Amino acid sequence: MRSSSLCLLLVIAVADAALTKDEQRQHLLRFYDLTDGTRWIENSGWNDTNVDDYCDWFGIECEGDNVKTISLEDNNLVGRVAKVIYELPELQELNLKDNKLRDGGFGEWDEFADSKLKTLNIAGNALANLEGIDKAPASLRALHLSDNALKGTFPEALTKLTNVKDLFLSFNSFSGTLPKSIGKLSNVENLYLYGNDLTGQIPQEVGKLNKVQTFTMAENKFSGTLPRAVKDMVNLRIFSLHNSEQATGLMGPLRDFGKAVYLKELRLEGNRFDGTIPPSLLLFSNVTDELVTINLSNNKLTGSVPLSLLKFDSLNLDISGNQLDIPLNEKFCTKKAWMGGAVEQYGCDAIVCPAGKYLPEVGKVEDDDAGECKDCPDNNFLGATSCAGGSDNPSTPFVFSEWMILATVYRELNGPKSWNNTEGWNQVDEALDFMNNTTLASHPGMEVEACEWYGVTCENNEITEIDLMDNGLLGTVPAILFAMTALTHLDLSHNSIDLSKSAKVKNSKVLESLDLSSTKITSLKSLKDPQPTLSKLRLNSLKDLEDSKFPGELLSLTNLRLLHMQHSKLTGKLPTELGDLMKIKSLKLFGNAFTGTLPTELGLMVELQELELSENQFTGTINSHMMNKWKSIKSIHIHNSVKDFTSEMKGFTGSIPALDELPLLEEVSFDFHSFSGSIPSTFLNGVKDKNKEISVSAGYNQLTGTVPQELKVFKEMILELAGNKISKIDPALCQLKGWMHGQVGELLDKAGDVDPCDAILCSKNTFNPTGKGGTNTTCIACAENDDFLGHTWCGSVADEINSIVVDKQILDLLYKKTGGRYWKKQDGWNEPNTHYCNYTGVSCDSEDKVDQLDLIGFGLQGTVPFAIFTLEKLRLLALTNNDKVDISFSSLGLAKNLITLKLSNTHVRSLESLDQGASTRMTELHLAGNQLTGAFPTQLLKLTTLKQVFLNNNMFNGTLPTAIGDMNNLEALHMAGNQL
Repeated sequence: MRSSSLCLLLVIAVADAALTKDEQRQHLLRFYDLTDGTRWIENSGWNDTNVDDYCDWFGIECEGDNVKTISLEDNNLVGRVAKVIYELPELQELNLKDNKLRDGGFGEWDEFADSKLKTLNIAGNALANLEGIDKAPASLRALHLSDNALKGTFPEALTKLTNVKDLFLSFNSFSGTLPKSIGKLSNVENLYLYGNDLTGQIPQEVGKLNKVQTFTMAENKFSGTLPRAVKDMVNLRIFSLHNSEQATGLMGPLRDFGKAVYLKELRLEGNRFDGTIPPSLLLFSNVTDELVTINLSNNKLTGSVPLSLLKFDSLNLDISGNQLDIPLNEKFCTKKAWMGGAVEQYGCDAIVCPAGKYLPEVGKVEDDDAGECKDCPDNNFLGATSCAGGSDNPSTPFVFSEWMILATVYRELNGPKSWNNTEGWNQVDEALDFMNNTTLASHPGMEVEACEWYGVTCENNEITEIDLMDNGLLGTVPAILFAMTALTHLDLSHNSIDLSKSAKVKNSKVLESLDLSSTKITSLKSLKDPQPTLSKLRLNSLKDLEDSKFPGELLSLTNLRLLHMQHSKLTGKLPTELGDLMKIKSLKLFGNAFTGTLPTELGLMVELQELELSENQFTGTINSHMMNKWKSIKSIHIHNSVKDFTSEMKGFTGSIPALDELPLLEEVSFDFHSFSGSIPSTFLNGVKDKNKEISVSAGYNQLTGTVPQELKVFKEMILELAGNKISKIDPALCQLKGWMHGQVGELLDKAGDVDPCDAILCSKNTFNPTGKGGTNTTCIACAENDDFLGHTWCGSVADEINSIVVDKQILDLLYKKTGGRYWKKQDGWNEPNTHYCNYTGVSCDSEDKVDQLDLIGFGLQGTVPFAIFTLEKLRLLALTNNDKVDISFSSLGLAKNLITLKLSNTHVRSLESLDQGASTRMTELHLAGNQLTGAFPTQLLKLTTLKQVFLNNNMFNGTLPTAIGDMNNLEALHMAGNQL
């Protein structure tokens, strides 16, 4: 009976410990509140009275009535994890990866010793401490804490998690030495501490981790030797301690890992190991019929490659950059499956270049593009990656190497025949003749002043910059160019050149900036290897690439600060690995044909300041949480063109991003998408300086509701919302005199004559080509426009969009709106059998796209429709001497290819929105004789590509701003006949 009573008591105790459904619901709601659930990206079911069963809430999986799994990865959770979540009796997995949590709720874990939690993933958050982590429930098997804000010495508390099998701690800032207590993690199978700041000697106690299969502590700052105790890590599959910082690294002898019979990947490159490679390296391996990788490159190893490695059927071996001086045994040359099969094609050279030869950077033949091992008689080691003298021709005297490289470039890129400027370069033939007929002792008698050649800049007598932009270069750039030892800046843009297949940019050890825009490059394989110094890369208008997908070669350039690859006909989705370029500050991919959604991994670019992704073919929704990680961002441009908007592709959908945690944001453009719903009340509320000018352009979406009053905190805002379904502007916004370039204030000063809200959006029953009014342009009555604000057309928005589908319709619209039938010249216009490219004053390119409109003196009158700037190939618009025609610049930014704009002696009376021209290529602007008044138009200062500006014979007064000196391309400014 006593035992029965005892059993009864135990059953009752268990029953009392279980949580009821209501208690589990309350725990979940507590978790929801503490992580600001109302702002989650997806929170369907949570706190919804219509969804009674929490098992149907987003991210929750149940077993019976008990919560088993909670998965809310990348869902904008903030704050801290409620401790009660760990009390859920059957919770086994909690996945909160990639959010913004500051506290994991570990502090009271001792209260939940009976928890069944097995997997906890809080990687990619903002955890700064692990207080209480040592009280983790005994059930915990996997703990993911990588990529947080953890720093300081390695927490002893973690070494008490003796039941954990998977421990992920990479990409934090742990420093100091690894504690001896690390050996207490006796059950750990996968241990990741990659990319921290750990220093000193690795303790012998790591040998106690005899169950570990993956051991990676690479990219720390360890010193000392590799512990002998690693021989006891008998279950290893992966062992990684590679290092890329030259000033640090392990030294002393290698270990043979003889007991690690399952080891398939050994990475120790970039350290300072010396002595010979152990003859017994992996001697007792049991994975001889599987692919094995061994990387021992860039150490100080001597002697030979041990024959013990012959037992492997498939081996990737990297031993380059050492001091191995005994030739490979010929038996290695028979291992045809080694090196990915390259040994079958290239023999032993695929494993390592022999002594007396070298191959830049790799020290072995990898493929046809890399070429053969090159002669270098003075080299005594296997796998050399460089040759004395720094050039592809070691016999060339060093004193001549720099200018000899230039000489090669000059000759192979057709210098004598096609270059526009050959100043200095034409010394090449004379200098080469001198060298060929002169002994080494007399070389000082021939002085080659390469530092004075056109496009060449030197510092301390070393060539640091070469700028040959648009200089008529023709041919294939020789690989030797990238062997220049001090070159930091190289600009070969706007030339008809390709790169040599053997060229490797990484050979240029200090190169910081490279511009290959508008060239004939067919492949970017020369960029495939990491280049630690390269920070600025411009690859715009590469129309001849063999592969139209985003170049995978660029994804390894993790030190890039600037990447511009616009107008290069790229297609497909942006790769998720793009987020690995975490140091990027300026990313411009304008005018390609990328599809799909923006990968959330872009949120890893935490230093991003400038983003330009406009005029692609993106779809889906935008992850606001991702964008809110860009704390340094100043401009975000992802607008579409009218052409894209009128196709079947409607761009982004869903809610417009709130962008409410971006303190430095100044410019946003989301035009011509299909964003719907109202503008969030929190829109831009994270901007720190509310007094600076903020520009937001989101025209031609499906936005509805009221322009929120919360925007009133901004003193100067330019808000372009024409072509939406906005029904109201909060009246408080119409009292802000600094808004819309001061136009709201101008209309307020008219004391009731005009609704000041018109400066933001034209009211119902009116329209204006810009969707708004101002002091020099009014909203025109239109009874048809009785539904929404901001019409640019008398009729529906759809009517306007449909009217500007193709170039012909744009020209016909121009004819209609500017009194075409009264023009002085109108041959072909409005004639049904005449092709629009044959209209008088119209010029087209080879694809029948309008590229020039020369209507000087035609007699246009009225207002030029904004659609004129949607002619995608338009380079010249000349309307001079049409004194009755006006034009709005609000859509000028859509004319991306515009170079020349001639509007002298017209009826232009306002330069509002002229700064939209900053998005064009404009070099020449004519606005003479227009009676323009006031101070010098500061909008011009943003048009940094301008070379010629004509503002003469107007009525400008005051002084010229000093900032005009920042217009570095300006060659001529005509201001005669003003009142300055």
